[in-house]
Amino acid sequence: MELNRFTGIQEAEKLLDRSDPLDMGALPSAVLSRTESVFGKGTTPEESVMVMLQDIQREGDDAVRRYVSLLDGNAPENFKVSQSEINAARESISKELEQALLLAAERVTQFHQSTLHKSWVDLEQGTTTISKVDKICGPGNFFVSYAKKMVRGQVDIDGIFGPTETIVLADQSANAAFCAADLIAQAEHDPLATAILITNSSRLISDVEEALDDQLKELSRRQLAQDALQNRGKVVLLDSLDDALDLANKIAPEHLCLMVEDPWTWAGKVKNAGGLFLGEFSPEVMGDYVAGPSHVMPTGGTARFNSALGVHQFLRTMPVVGLNKTDFGTLGEAAVQIAHAEGLTGHSGAIKIRLDQLRSGQN
Repeated sequence: MELNRFTGIQEAEKLLDRSDPLDMGALPSAVLSRTESVFGKGTTPEESVMVMLQDIQREGDDAVRRYVSLLDGNAPENFKVSQSEINAARESISKELEQALLLAAERVTQFHQSTLHKSWVDLEQGTTTISKVDKICGPGNFFVSYAKKMVRGQVDIDGIFGPTETIVLADQSANAAFCAADLIAQAEHDPLATAILITNSSRLISDVEEALDDQLKELSRRQLAQDALQNRGKVVLLDSLDDALDLANKIAPEHLCLMVEDPWTWAGKVKNAGGLFLGEFSPEVMGDYVAGPSHVMPTGGTARFNSALGVHQFLRTMPVVGLNKTDFGTLGEAAVQIAHAEGLTGHSGAIKIRLDQLRSGQN
């Protein structure tokens, strides 16, 4: 399977356009049709999100249930999962899956030493049965991302995320079958998923494309993955790994996989990536399930200024100012000068009244 190919750094610069997670032009026609069927012909996804937010604010639980029923087919009587439902779900899965989930939970807990939260629109406003929250976290589709944008400022959010993306950066030593498998794993998410191979080996590109054909034959989501690879999959051939890493830093992908000899020697040169996966046995899919770190990561180039969801996003800082008289006397006149320059006489007055008292020797 031949992917869209770019050769040389100048051609590769075309990959640097940041994708807009709220770009309606990228939405499948089925999503737009579904929106109109629920909210009326001509209603855009943005408008539908605004309608839902307004209705939830006015009607609370009733609006939540109505939209869950319209969009998902049915609405639960209680939004809190009961212990009996948890027990029933646990009984419905195999012991092997149960143990796998427990292992994943243990590793996540060990990594974060904290419980991570996932929330959505109604949590910003609160309803009768759902308490209002201060922070909304977690990825989602276009509607979730747009809703998070709409409530930002009223609550904190972790970020606005677009379609998932992976860069496999590989040299001639890389296992072509592993590279192909990682590209397919990314592509099978949805038609907008982006999988990119960057390498300095033309032989590796040929081997990877051949391996893609072999592995796609056995895939349960073959058509979806194939469409994503054909429409958004790319391979980039560059002269050196230094050029490859420089390009990856500029793209700032959600996931960056280093399939190179001694990947740890290159890890320090990675500046912009949502998550870094080192070597042939640290594939991105392990991050999906059992590695430990959160897999909520910045997309669309936002890794240049944002980080993966972690406990740090649930921490706040509060500056405390406690000057004594000596410190105030030393710093006060400089503050008066700055206040005067801004034309804020009330500010300077609040400082001068204290300086005057200190200079007069009063307590």
